[in-house]
Amino acid sequence: MANIEEKIENLTFNIIKNLGYDLYDVEYVKEGKDYFLRIYIESEKRNRFK
Repeated sequence: MANIEEKIENLTFNIIKNLGYDLYDVEYVKEGKDYFLRIYIESEKRNRFK
């Protein structure tokens, strides 16, 4: 059975790719009493907001 990170990666990969980005990493971690889901994306385009 896939873990939460693999499930999120499978759900978001094509969406992120179609938007012109690459899925860099998916992380589901516990920090203190809270859990955080982080989806890291990247793009070849630099300085987009300058």
